[in-house]
Amino acid sequence: MIELVGLSYSPWTEKARWALEHHSVSFRYVEHMPMVGELALRWRVGRPTGKATVPVLSTPGGPVTDSLAIAEYAEHQGRGARLFPAGKRGAIAQWNARSESLLAAARGLVVARTARNEGALAEALPGFVPPNLRRRLAFVAATGTAFFRAGNTASTPKAKAPPRRRRRGAAPSARASPAAPTCSAASPTPTSPRPSRSVIAPRRRRALAPPPQREKPGETRPRPDFADLLDWRDALFARLHPNLTDLRPAA
Repeated sequence: MIELVGLSYSPWTEKARWALEHHSVSFRYVEHMPMVGELALRWRVGRPTGKATVPVLSTPGGPVTDSLAIAEYAEHQGRGARLFPAGKRGAIAQWNARSESLLAAARGLVVARTARNEGALAEALPGFVPPNLRRRLAFVAATGTAFFRAGNTASTPKAKAPPRRRRRGAAPSARASPAAPTCSAASPTPTSPRPSRSVIAPRRRRALAPPPQREKPGETRPRPDFADLLDWRDALFARLHPNLTDLRPAA
């Protein structure tokens, strides 16, 4: 039997799982454990270096490593109503690209908030951890969250600054001097030397916001203007996953 490796709270895993279940494709689900299961995941996908993520579908023909590709695999191997109608693949690819961008942004927000919430960290621990030890082992989940963020944050190369033009007759030492009398740090003029880093740096340090405070368990509540969205989500889960209907925190 083929195996689907994923994270139960990942929307990408849900996308793959729903497609397999929609097409009645038999599979065995395996919960991935970040950090602990890293080597096993890389062995499954045959990728010793680089990025290795879930969901992954292990099939006789090799691993399928993308949620949309897993849905297409289910389309070819299973039965039932088509998820990829003829002539609609271009539109589906566009909507999938949009959803990928939104989900990636949402993941960044969720992981950042999880790192600051002790209750969320305790809940993120594996299921075999006893309830009375979850609070004490929250630091383990914090380490895993940092590992997860590092592996799922795209690095953007820094843009190169345009080359400076040296004005004729300007001495190089005057440009870097913080004591230049003709320079205003607030509004340098085209004819005055640029203020040095030592002048600007204190202002930047004062403008920095204080570090985020760790949230207390249970202090975050869903916004009431999202009630219709939450109702839609709960109805969808009630139909596809009856055991996951109670998704909202207690009031």
